[in-house]
Amino acid sequence: MSTRRPSAPPSPEPPPVGATLAALRQARALSRDELSRRAGVSKSMLSQIERAQANPTVAVVWRLANALGVDIAELLGRPPTPAAPAVEVIPAHATPALRSPDGQCELRILGPIDLAGRFEWYELTVQPGGALASQAHEPGSREHLTVLSGTLEVSAGAGGLKRVYSPFALVRAEASRLGRLEDPSFLSGLDEKDPRSLARMMRKMAAETGEPMDSEMSEMCARLEAGEDPERIEESLPGGGGYTRDPTLRE
Repeated sequence: MSTRRPSAPPSPEPPPVGATLAALRQARALSRDELSRRAGVSKSMLSQIERAQANPTVAVVWRLANALGVDIAELLGRPPTPAAPAVEVIPAHATPALRSPDGQCELRILGPIDLAGRFEWYELTVQPGGALASQAHEPGSREHLTVLSGTLEVSAGAGGLKRVYSPFALVRAEASRLGRLEDPSFLSGLDEKDPRSLARMMRKMAAETGEPMDSEMSEMCARLEAGEDPERIEESLPGGGGYTRDPTLRE
């Protein structure tokens, strides 16, 4: 069973052909002289139509539509809506801002509101001693944190992981971070016999977890990148790098 929708009531006003004609002509950078030549319609008639001082016949509308390269229906419709500007400038005073209850933190919302939940961009200002607590992101979320000045302590994850950041840092949700490390493809390209390959993997893991390497790990990574043997590096580190070789074992 089908139902027929009632048609829209006819408009008591004639279509604004003049305004539409002027908009289409200007959008194509055509002068009245040029359009008059292409359509075979006098310049005076074009001027009268655009100023709504004359109603064109069907034949004139057909000629103008062909000259402009549009359908007659488009010429009889409303003038085209101007395109949104490519760049929208929002003054600083119009940027939404939120403050923490103690007034120590200010969060300015820089990202477009219509992208909230998919892409969010904030500017956070924290006074010394200030703290801002927020709910966890959705699993798989990725958060980029850039500290422009000072030092910021970040706590994340169910285990209360804490890190202090002053340079650029990449932080991911805990479930996403651990899931990525468990993926066998994460170790693709690793050559355990190549010190430089081991160094690249160490830096890759540090970047993936968002945890900066301590001084001992940084030294080990630098020496691996220089091509030094991993076992020699471990033996030279304090405590043997946590590795003690059993003298009873043979190669």
